[in-house]
Amino acid sequence: MSWDDLSVEARIEILDEVFGRTDGSVQAVMDRYRYGEPSQISIPEEAEVDPPGFQRSSLDQSFDFELFLGEYDASEKKITIYKKGVLFVANAIDVDPDRLRHIVLMHEYAHSLHHVGSSRFPEEKDHQLEAYWERKHSAFRKAQRDVKEQIAQLATLLALLKRRDSAAKPEARELNQTLIDAFFRLMQRQSEVYRLPEGIADGDSPRLERKLRLLLDMTDNDLSPSIDHIRRILE
Repeated sequence: MSWDDLSVEARIEILDEVFGRTDGSVQAVMDRYRYGEPSQISIPEEAEVDPPGFQRSSLDQSFDFELFLGEYDASEKKITIYKKGVLFVANAIDVDPDRLRHIVLMHEYAHSLHHVGSSRFPEEKDHQLEAYWERKHSAFRKAQRDVKEQIAQLATLLALLKRRDSAAKPEARELNQTLIDAFFRLMQRQSEVYRLPEGIADGDSPRLERKLRLLLDMTDNDLSPSIDHIRRILE
């Protein structure tokens, strides 16, 4: 059955299986939720301004696409999606802009959960909570960019795989696969810190989720493994 033959209700159900509850998908694979963090993440901002370095770039030059797409500002707890950058990169790698935007949002949301998410409800007394959150903020600030980006990339991929594999409708599974394909098409044009090991999408997802949570635990304890170390962990 083609898309045009589907009822409006069926289309809505399919799109919800693909694009609905971005936060819930990422939370599930990271096992990180927002438990009383005093300053919540603001609603993602769709910025009309040029991304950093946008005017200096062209398709004939080598540059990091990730600079154009979005960012998570830990000091403001704010996600920004650069609309112009998303359109530019989507055209450059030949993917649908809405699907690319969804991938970028999942990636930045993973950063936010790494920063202020927790796998448990804080059991500290009221007078200890401030110190608890300050430890989390400090650990995120200390973590090296390599491990932050690897965590966000792995969380994004695992969330996309989970949505595909749990989709009830075959049309939703197919659409979710196009998001996974777009993720890897983008990754081919990104720098080393964003690149996951070859063949990782064919790995055991539950095992990779455990590896992801291990990396999160390491950074919570002020450990920042190198790219080579992360590769060994993910093997």
